[in-house]
Amino acid sequence: MKLRKKAKNLDSTERQNLTAAIKALKSASPISSIEAVAKTGKTNVYDQLVMVHAGAMAHAHQGPAFLPWHRQYLLNMEQQLEAQNNSVALPYWDWAEDSLLTDPKTAPVWSENLMGGNGVPQPSPDTSLPVESGPFKRGSWTLADGKSALVRALGASRWPPHLSSPTEVATCLSQSTYSTFRPYLEGGDGSSESGGMHN
Repeated sequence: MKLRKKAKNLDSTERQNLTAAIKALKSASPISSIEAVAKTGKTNVYDQLVMVHAGAMAHAHQGPAFLPWHRQYLLNMEQQLEAQNNSVALPYWDWAEDSLLTDPKTAPVWSENLMGGNGVPQPSPDTSLPVESGPFKRGSWTLADGKSALVRALGASRWPPHLSSPTEVATCLSQSTYSTFRPYLEGGDGSSESGGMHN
């Protein structure tokens, strides 16, 4: 089993390998066993995985299947990344640690050599905020829905309203049953003051 490292602790080679493997999934042939079940109609593995997640909103969210379904989904994604580069393991983002930064938008996960920065405002009437830095910047990455660029507006979402703090994470982890832990973690159903930690 590979070690899943904190994203900010990836060295430059690990960051480059990860982003290159993600980008390679955009040209990898779709997985026939997934296509037989999900019928995504997508022509590459990455977009196929996006559509599998989108199609699972009804049964993989807001219920007990949330954690096991996503655990299997991330394992499948990691296996596809490994097929591109066997040294790659999915990192994790410790957003509670980054919530303590003066400006969480400057967290290492949004650096030029990992996920790229915030979206950049465009001249009117264009209201999109395309990412203009990093390996997934406009012109280097397209979305499964056919949009020309990845857009990002860090801190603009109402749900979750903020990055979860270490105190909120500790409160979530202190829940004594899965039936209270899962909704506190996922949020969106009014069960937690934090609005949930799933982002």
